[in-house]
Amino acid sequence: MASRNHIKTLIDRLAKRQRDWLRRNADHIQDREAKYLKEDLRQPSFKPLANIGASLGMLGLCYGARGETLLYDGADSGWSETHKSVLYHYWGLRCRVLWFEEFSGSRS
Repeated sequence: MASRNHIKTLIDRLAKRQRDWLRRNADHIQDREAKYLKEDLRQPSFKPLANIGASLGMLGLCYGARGETLLYDGADSGWSETHKSVLYHYWGLRCRVLWFEEFSGSRS
């Protein structure tokens, strides 16, 4: 069984990686996905739903990483970021399901 110090060391290392990832990627990903969403939402069809779902999933990834880091640091606002992450992932998945139903012929 791993000692508490070993587990804490692993968690600290993961939190550092998460912070580094956020610092390097989060702003770029959020800007890029917001741009993609604006473009895709202008299209009056179901075709961009898969892209919309992917963009929402990427935004959910950013919010989730931010929420985990804030919670690790003891900030209650991490729960709000984690909640946003779940919502973005849910709606991203919902868009992909709608796209699949539309283009697979499974809609009645």
